Amino acid sequence: GVLYIEGTGDMYDYDMNNLPPWYSRRDEITTIDIGINITHIGDYAFYGCSNVTIIRNMRVKSIGTYAMSCCSKLKNVIVPEGVTVLDRYTFQGCTGLKTVVLPSTLEVIDQRAFMDCSGMIGIEIPASVTKINYEAFFGCSGLKGITFQGDAPAISTSAFRVVNATA
Repeated sequence: GVLYIEGTGDMYDYDMNNLPPWYSRRDEITTIDIGINITHIGDYAFYGCSNVTIIRNMRVKSIGTYAMSCCSKLKNVIVPEGVTVLDRYTFQGCTGLKTVVLPSTLEVIDQRAFMDCSGMIGIEIPASVTKINYEAFFGCSGLKGITFQGDAPAISTSAFRVVNATA
C-alpha cells in the first residue's frame, strides 16, 4: 500500500485524459511517501486515491489542481512551508480530513480548495493569507471555527458557503 515518489524537481501535471500511471491501482494505495527532492505535486497526481490515510515527507513548494482530490480517508495534512497557493480543488472531496496545518508562507486559498471536506472541524488561517477565493470551503458542513492569525484577508462572498439540506 505504499506509493513512493522519487526524483528531483517538479512532478508532471496530469489531467482527466492523462492520469498518472498508478491511477489504475489507486485503491491499493494507503500511504504516499514523497521524496525530499520533489518540489511540486502535479495536477491530479493523487486524484481518487480514496484509501490514502498518510502523506509522508511532503516538502514541496507547490501543489497542483486536484492533486489530492477525493482522498476521502486522509485525516491530517501539514502543508509545507514554502507553499504560497493552495490551487483549485486541491483537497476537494477529502471528507475524512479533520486537521489541516497551513504554512506561514501561504498567500492564497484558491477556489474550492477544500470543497466538501465535511469532516473538517476548524481551521487556522495564517496572517500571510491575503485572499480566500470562491467557494474555497464550500460544503465544509462540519466546520465550527475559523481563526485568523492576522487581519482577515480578502474573502469571496461565497468562500465559506455551506449547503445543509436540514437547515
